[in-house]
Amino acid sequence: MISIFIPVHNEGLIIEENTNKIIKFLNSKDINYEILFGENGSVDNTLKLVKKLNKKDPDKIKYITCNKRGIGRVFRRLITEYNFNYLVTVDMDLSHDLNFIIEATELLKKGYDIVIGFKKGVNQKRLWYRKLFTNVNILMCRYLLGLPYKDFGAGAKSYSSEFLKGKENYIDNLSFFTTKLFFYGKKEKAKISQVPVYCSDTRKSKLNVVTLPLYITYHIIKFALIRK
Repeated sequence: MISIFIPVHNEGLIIEENTNKIIKFLNSKDINYEILFGENGSVDNTLKLVKKLNKKDPDKIKYITCNKRGIGRVFRRLITEYNFNYLVTVDMDLSHDLNFIIEATELLKKGYDIVIGFKKGVNQKRLWYRKLFTNVNILMCRYLLGLPYKDFGAGAKSYSSEFLKGKENYIDNLSFFTTKLFFYGKKEKAKISQVPVYCSDTRKSKLNVVTLPLYITYHIIKFALIRK
């Protein structure tokens, strides 16, 4: 079975429609799957809609929730409280091509520990400041941490359960945890693959475009100084 992890925060306007799109896509591929929502600190009707989706199909749609915002918070709970074989992260806005789920699953079944989806070249549709932040993040991780990877965002990433086992202490409350997982994966000589993913991400960011880059930059530098 493939487990699809979708972090959700104030996604009331799109969660039902986009969940149905994911279900339709997965059913067309005839694969065994479950959807795991990670609701974190929403103040709209997101949690209510998550519960509605769960009630409609409790075998396929499950959820965890915490009362504070932070993808890392719910991801940490997920890997400590749920049993799964393969985990693929998907953003609720469906900004990444859903075919990544199929590609990542095939690679994980072949023995890879991590599959990194990276945003594909000139064809991607993204706001300029998102592209700038992504490029700066990649360069900092390359030169300060020695990581040769092309994307460090949480979306369009996948992991085997064996790799994530015992790594809950690496998971911060927000979004730096992917970088740490990739670092320790490389250090442990885990099998890591990168695949290009088409990205269409033009909606206004719900995260502060100043504080998030500062948060990531601070943690990259801090981790570069204390890494073991």
